[in-house]
Amino acid sequence: HRYELQEIAGDLPLMYEASTAGGIPIIGALRNGLAANHIESIQGIMNGTTNYMLTKMIQEGALYDEILKESQELGYAEADPTFDVGGFDASHKLLILASIAYGIDAKPEDILIEGIENITQTDVNFAKEFGYEIKLLGIAKKVANGVELRVHPTMIPASSMIAKVDGVMNAVSVVGDRVGETMYYGPGAGGDATASAVIADIVDIVRGNQGPMLGYKKGLESDMTLLPQEEITTHYYLRMEVDDQSGVLAAITRELEQFDISIESMLQQPHNKDNRVKLLFTTHICQEAKIREAIEVLKGLKCVYGEIVMMRIEK
Repeated sequence: HRYELQEIAGDLPLMYEASTAGGIPIIGALRNGLAANHIESIQGIMNGTTNYMLTKMIQEGALYDEILKESQELGYAEADPTFDVGGFDASHKLLILASIAYGIDAKPEDILIEGIENITQTDVNFAKEFGYEIKLLGIAKKVANGVELRVHPTMIPASSMIAKVDGVMNAVSVVGDRVGETMYYGPGAGGDATASAVIADIVDIVRGNQGPMLGYKKGLESDMTLLPQEEITTHYYLRMEVDDQSGVLAAITRELEQFDISIESMLQQPHNKDNRVKLLFTTHICQEAKIREAIEVLKGLKCVYGEIVMMRIEK
């Protein structure tokens, strides 16, 4: 409701630092500290509950249902955890940041949102073999024909700074065209963190430092457009169970090539009692629409069994 609130506020200051990433002054950074920059991308861990759960799955091998129950007992997750684990909380925060960075008016239903409900220990372990860790990321990225906005579980290099953000902590990386990458880290929730952000807003109002609510004056909104989900481009991870026999890999590769999808790396798990193996691929950059179409075709092959797991990769 940020635009409705802006209309109601009129010329009065309306501040909301505590709305996104708790004690991290990310809104102030975008509105003021990075004002000389065109923002190339925003990428962040914006929900402490899901980050706590994924950290436990990565570091301790915990199962999703077990760690969800623990999170609820600790007060990190609600009795109905859907808003957190479904990625919706992170999406609202991403949209606030995108409205400041790009002047774009988008709603949750307009963007790609996936939660962590289907993350398994199998994929956590395979991510490690590829040199990745899984984080629920909110991503805003300026591309040639618009702005990508998406929230989903993401494989990121284990060596990256954001991969090292564990537990309930939040972190946001912002890339500006002048300053390059900047990183903001801190508690995403809690009484003290929230109070810190609220008091900072009050101090700014007293000092007369509030500026336009969304970082630009009303009537000067950006003409940047939201990129359709189908046109998103990134790297992908695919996992499938197939017959352990000659010709299977060639058949899968052939189908992927029909959609201009190139394999970057591959792993194969030893066969099970049914003489089937798990095949895992990472791809070079390709389009979201093509990877989805390819998955549907692969599911129709006689040598492929069950669901095909897909996850996006950011390098």
